[in-house]
Amino acid sequence: MATSNGIMLTSSRHRIRVLVAGALLLLPFVLGAQAPRPRPVALRADLARMVNVIDSVHPWPWRRVTSDSFHGAARRLATALPTMSIDRGVVAMMQLAASLGDGHTTLYPSGPVDFAWWFPIRLYRLSDAIVVTATDSSHADLLGARVLELGGRPAMLMADLVGTVRGADNAWGAHESTTWLSNARVMSALGLATRDTLQLRVVHRAGDTATVRLASQHTIWDDPSWMQRGEMFGPPGIIMLNVFGLRAPLDFRLGDPALPLHLRNRIPIWFTWLAADSVLYVQSNFVQDFQGTQFAAVVDSVFAAADTLPVRRLVLDLRYNSGGDGSLITAFVHDIIRRPTLDQPGRLVVLTGPKTFSAAVLWLSMLREHAHPVSIGEPTGAPRNHAGDAGTVRLPKTGLELQLSTLRHYGTRSDETARAELPDFPVPMTLVDYFAGNDPALALARSHDDLRPLPSVAEAEGPSAVGTELARRQQRFSSVAGWAPFDERTMNDVAYRMLRGGRIPDAVELFRMNTTTFPGSANVWDSYGEALLAQGDTTAAVASYRRAAALDPGNGNARAIIAAWGGRSR
Repeated sequence: MATSNGIMLTSSRHRIRVLVAGALLLLPFVLGAQAPRPRPVALRADLARMVNVIDSVHPWPWRRVTSDSFHGAARRLATALPTMSIDRGVVAMMQLAASLGDGHTTLYPSGPVDFAWWFPIRLYRLSDAIVVTATDSSHADLLGARVLELGGRPAMLMADLVGTVRGADNAWGAHESTTWLSNARVMSALGLATRDTLQLRVVHRAGDTATVRLASQHTIWDDPSWMQRGEMFGPPGIIMLNVFGLRAPLDFRLGDPALPLHLRNRIPIWFTWLAADSVLYVQSNFVQDFQGTQFAAVVDSVFAAADTLPVRRLVLDLRYNSGGDGSLITAFVHDIIRRPTLDQPGRLVVLTGPKTFSAAVLWLSMLREHAHPVSIGEPTGAPRNHAGDAGTVRLPKTGLELQLSTLRHYGTRSDETARAELPDFPVPMTLVDYFAGNDPALALARSHDDLRPLPSVAEAEGPSAVGTELARRQQRFSSVAGWAPFDERTMNDVAYRMLRGGRIPDAVELFRMNTTTFPGSANVWDSYGEALLAQGDTTAAVASYRRAAALDPGNGNARAIIAAWGGRSR
């Protein structure tokens, strides 16, 4: 437990809830008695409290938004709250907390505001569609349907709008906000539904289009951690049938062999041997001990198996891992480092996606820093540098629950500003693949394709081998926005090792590839110029340094080289 400015916090890792001063007034509601909904004056008081807590506790609040813009928005909201309905006021406060752009900071509408009104449906965002993955038995014909419209408007745009109520580090993390599409009061406050009815226009799996209206149900407000369990679970208090024929939570059969491998278990960690491909598949969905099973003991079992099996690749699937206790991941990283036969480029594969978050991102970061993994899948829901270790504060007047970060985490250089960890091999999960039970990311990991990072290929086989493999990967992945075929700094480091080892033509070629791939980087043009000078091509070297100086006018080294060599010919 931690305190700050008189505020009591507990880590959400342990799911303990602490009531701050005045919250004992909420005890009748907690025990199930009917409590009156708060008035606007209570919302205003708790808005001020929320802003104070963020100012006092959050370790990195102004990374995505400025202090002036946040506090200006808070003042405007305080003025507007008396004119708003309670629902709209609560959602506006949720949007203000979410505007920090921190996936560990969200305001949840618990307490007497009574947001426990749910539509009996789970909508899930795949790379190319919003789909129905769970609903109640009376709407089973909707399972697997693609949603075209919500409330008469495009479903993707409405999913973006509902993404503003929940904290997210990036656009991929915001995809997980689709859980709020099931909440009647959030949806009505955003103007996407009424409190009673949600209208959807869908394309059924059979291909026919239909307009469907769902009635809301008053059930319970549950611990919001259910939202992290993904498309297998729907709103609390409703027995949900999912698209694979399982009922959650009554009939969720762990390890059902009828399910695709990536959906087969949602326990914290498990593994299996894929003998046909000589792949040891390890999936971790949360980093914690579970029902008497120690996370560390399963990790020990993984590597005991790895020591006795002819493992060609070890695949670590973190696509559904929303985090947990980061201290438990160190043993896995150490076990990889101790096994050089596994810790080789292309042999250790990590599968990632928008749900890869918090401790799971730190897990990938530790492997990046200390081992030789490659990643396949989709961008992570948080970057390597992020705020985390969420604590919880119950706001005293309304019972709203503020979850917020308490620590900064650095998974890479402190000046790194990337919003996500992008996969080395971008392989999205599409609607067709999902419902067909296909897993293209795992299929690539199980294949015999060369998955080594291109800088590793360069060191082992030289630039010509890089060129061949680069062409193959560009043909398959170049259409994916944001994809880079290799890491700029790593390739630069390999090229410099070659330059200093006397392999000047090889170094020149690798630096040239870097300039072609990252033409907007002043550093790669500066490095390329250095290699060209070593090769004796002063004209091309000066031209490269001129590019570096144009991109970075503060590059004193480039200016000095241009001054010394600019008037000379080759």
